[in-house]
Amino acid sequence: MSSEASPLSEGRSVPSSTTPDTEAGTRSPGLDFFRVNPFRTLRIPIRIPAQEALWKSEKALSRLRAGLDPPEPDMVPWLAAPDEFDIREGAQKLEEPLRRLREQILWFDFALDPQGAQLEAALSSQTGPQLAAYLAADENTFAPASTDPAKMIAHRVNQANLRLLLGLSSLHGVDLVKRDEVARAEGPPALVWKDEGGLRATTDPHLVLASVKKKKKVTPHGSMLGDALARWGALLKDPAFTPYVQAEIEALGDELVGKDDVDTITFAVSSALADIIVGEARLQMSRGSIYQVLELTKLAAASGIDPVFWTTAFRPLRAAFQAEVTELDSLLEGNPRVNDVDLYLSRLKALTKPWSKVKDDGVLGLDQLVDTAVIQAVDALRALDHPAVVLDRIFAVLGTAEAVARSESTKERSREYRAVLEKYRDILCHYCQKRGAEVEASVVLKGKKLVKSEYVGYNTIRNTFGLMAGLIPRCATCAELHGWMHYLGRAIWVASFVGAPFVLWLFAERREVVGGFVAAALLIGAGYLGKLAVARLATPKGETAYWSYQATDGYRRIAGDGYSITKHDYRKDAYARLKLEGLAG
Repeated sequence: MSSEASPLSEGRSVPSSTTPDTEAGTRSPGLDFFRVNPFRTLRIPIRIPAQEALWKSEKALSRLRAGLDPPEPDMVPWLAAPDEFDIREGAQKLEEPLRRLREQILWFDFALDPQGAQLEAALSSQTGPQLAAYLAADENTFAPASTDPAKMIAHRVNQANLRLLLGLSSLHGVDLVKRDEVARAEGPPALVWKDEGGLRATTDPHLVLASVKKKKKVTPHGSMLGDALARWGALLKDPAFTPYVQAEIEALGDELVGKDDVDTITFAVSSALADIIVGEARLQMSRGSIYQVLELTKLAAASGIDPVFWTTAFRPLRAAFQAEVTELDSLLEGNPRVNDVDLYLSRLKALTKPWSKVKDDGVLGLDQLVDTAVIQAVDALRALDHPAVVLDRIFAVLGTAEAVARSESTKERSREYRAVLEKYRDILCHYCQKRGAEVEASVVLKGKKLVKSEYVGYNTIRNTFGLMAGLIPRCATCAELHGWMHYLGRAIWVASFVGAPFVLWLFAERREVVGGFVAAALLIGAGYLGKLAVARLATPKGETAYWSYQATDGYRRIAGDGYSITKHDYRKDAYARLKLEGLAG
């Protein structure tokens, strides 16, 4: 609704949620709670005896059937008028003591509030400036010496309920109190002056300074609703609220309830407040107003009301979100690939982006849903076959998972698997970078360095050398390939050296000895180049050739200690030969 659609003087109404109308599904659950409050439908004071309330309900039904308006003023005239069903239901609520006390506390206590008459007149006349003046008159405006705890609690209850009613009305386009009116109405609190030795003095002038700080906290429609919840959160925790509820129980005089039922009543009030906010959130969700849903969730989280009530009330909304997350599970069915997991997390991130700035604190329960989905994605990555083939891609997806996760424990789960893969990278085959290395298939580098030289006799020097071996990680598949290349290279060398004398003899027969030596050398060189060409062609694309080892940790370790490489053994059984022959082999 828009506040400009119709002037407030026309008595604009918000649709009912119980009477048939064409706007079913778009009605306000929060405003309807006030609309069908029995003290509003029957227009009776909150402390009226049950028998008199029953008589009032019959009188109200008779006047409704006759088409006559009740003589008492309507406290919320901008809401839809009650029908016969609402009146009967209101009478039934008053006959049940626990329900009555809940409705009573969430209505207005005009009798006990020191400024109840001002509130009653402002509500019935729908006057914005008067409502703004009442909102500005908080408990700090009363003289400390004259305040009665029960009256102050009643005033605080009225302040919280009025803000709740006005905040909900503003949410649906009915703005009775403008922001500037609240700002103008707020002024310094009334100070108590008395004569002290011929001088006028006040007991607490610091109230003026406190009001200056509070003056900045004006309440537009969003913050007014949040202020209402915060006030109720403080009231429910205030020890002074318990005697107020106990007094209301005694005034009711019903044997079915006693002072021991205070907790039950406060729980009922908390549940009702949670149901109101969650009902509004579901309504806004059905309209596609995600921003409003986020605002309501933030207000709930910051209200100070026990999160248990919010978690229970938000369960239907959480189920709707859970359904959207569940639709993504098809991406992880069967044997998902890295791209499937990446797509799953990307959609999950887009789905939760509007909620990313909401401090959940267990209110809505979205954190648990998101973390469960992220854990499911990480587990899918753990189940991948040969993860080393796409190791860098997995790292990128794990980064996305860590960004989407809400709890630190879930983020740590992603980081833990990343650390496992980092270690796995260290034991990957250096040549293919796809399969895990095996110690038995390692390439062996042997090194030697001069340790010391000493004179041991005339014209004799003894040199002492140190020997060292380094291993290059290699998988069994690459070991098979390199073993084949080793034997092929030997075959080419043997063919070259066997063919070289034959070529030299052919040229010698023609008396071209020099040409024969050149041709023999070219044949041996061609054999060497042929060996390299065959090795390069046999090496799969993207893998490292067998002669490349300078970038390995095994080489850097022995070269860094000053050893010069004396042998590069890339045969299939190089490690087994090292164990049999030792460093001198």
